[in-house]
Amino acid sequence: MSTALSGQWPFVGREAMFATVVDLVQQGRHVTLTGAAGVGKSRMAAEVAAHVAASGVTVHRVAASPSTTPIPLAAVSTLVGGQVSGDLVGAALATLGADGRAGPGDPLLVVDDAHALDDASAVVVHQLALSGRVRVLMTVRDGSVAPEAIVRIAHEPGHLRLATETFDAPTVRDLLERVLGGLVEGHTLHRLCTGSGGNALYLRELVEGSLAAGQLERQHGTWRLTGDPAATSLLDELILRRVHPLDQAATDALELLAVGGAIDLRVAERLV
Repeated sequence: MSTALSGQWPFVGREAMFATVVDLVQQGRHVTLTGAAGVGKSRMAAEVAAHVAASGVTVHRVAASPSTTPIPLAAVSTLVGGQVSGDLVGAALATLGADGRAGPGDPLLVVDDAHALDDASAVVVHQLALSGRVRVLMTVRDGSVAPEAIVRIAHEPGHLRLATETFDAPTVRDLLERVLGGLVEGHTLHRLCTGSGGNALYLRELVEGSLAAGQLERQHGTWRLTGDPAATSLLDELILRRVHPLDQAATDALELLAVGGAIDLRVAERLV
């Protein structure tokens, strides 16, 4: 019998990192959260933003995406009020309510997927970081090529990069038992851990897909897989989006590794 989960999953396994990021932001530091797609960078940024906002600080979030990268100032349009020239940084500071008095009351600007910013938006974010009147918390995907202005922020005094890691098995167990409301059988835990690689997004989509397909069931009070884990359509789309730009040789290599597992590099080179 299948079931469905609703709502946001619990925020677990990140307590130490959360405390560190909050402390850095409260010190007026700029922070960049790095990691693979789906690992939980955006969730961490959102949790920090909510905590800071609860203390009365102004928090503003902008999000970049590949679809808006070709459009100048698309990501920061809500900050600059539709301006395309003039004092864009001044307009952004006014929107944020930055009063020029450096301290714990400075606004916090959260920039999600900063690597996908258009160049003009990246320059505005860089100048805001330099102003000393705004704290910046960014997420950047590993392996991405970020705009030069975003790269420069990493070299500014007071900036710190923190890696968002995948979940280990104990954290996956804790998360699943909270979400599912019961114990998870050991072999099932192992399959979900290895299948997701500890990636928070992949794990959720595997659990949701397996529940919907009737492959993850509660039996005698314990959750166990009764078949292969099933992915949701969202997870399928995410994977296809990563694979689609690859050429045939790269695709052949991926298929070889998917079937054969760890393969000696010299053997793989001869085969593809």
